[in-house]
Amino acid sequence: MLTVHLTLPAPWRAACLAMLVAVSGCSAGNVVTVREMIGDASYWPPVCNSDPCVLSGNGGITDVWQRHVDTNLARGRQFVVKGVCASACEIAARRAHAKVLPGATLIVHEPQPAVIL
Repeated sequence: MLTVHLTLPAPWRAACLAMLVAVSGCSAGNVVTVREMIGDASYWPPVCNSDPCVLSGNGGITDVWQRHVDTNLARGRQFVVKGVCASACEIAARRAHAKVLPGATLIVHEPQPAVIL
């Protein structure tokens, strides 16, 4: 086993470690869950119960999800849905033609205009 020891400043070590964790998180067999795709829990509530759903509609979060889907599809990744997938997560799942696993629920939301408060 070959071991390489690099002496890097602390900020560089932290950045390299974060990049390694991010890269390794989605590399298992080119299969990624829709929730793992973006990683930020604030973008995928377990269920969307607001009326209207603030994460659906045109622009904003929907565009962010679509960019993540397109990027991951270009890398040859297959998407799966585990558990409950709703709102913007559902939009991403449909765009990616994700496989819905047995026991998973894909809650379909009709696109609605974004609400400006």
